[in-house]
Amino acid sequence: MDFVIYPLNPDFVKSAEERLDVKDSFTKLEYAPPSIESEKLKIRVSKDLIFFEDDETSFDTMILDDRGNIMIWTDTKVWFLQRFSGMEKLHYVPRHPSL
Repeated sequence: MDFVIYPLNPDFVKSAEERLDVKDSFTKLEYAPPSIESEKLKIRVSKDLIFFEDDETSFDTMILDDRGNIMIWTDTKVWFLQRFSGMEKLHYVPRHPSL
């Protein structure tokens, strides 16, 4: 389930293969060396980010399209990758807004 995001370069990933390439990625932003160019900085997203220790969330499905867009459904949240204003961010919304 691990994949990467490029926080400061939303145009870098153009395929599912690039989204799943975790080689040379960092698990946290603070682990990245200061010498790395910001547009090449890639952060690994793992299940620990999606499923918090105190959360009883369970995985439902993950969709990764051929352009590298991703959506993850859990029983309580829908996670999606948003690319805008020179950034790439992973967000979530409640799966059942009435809950």
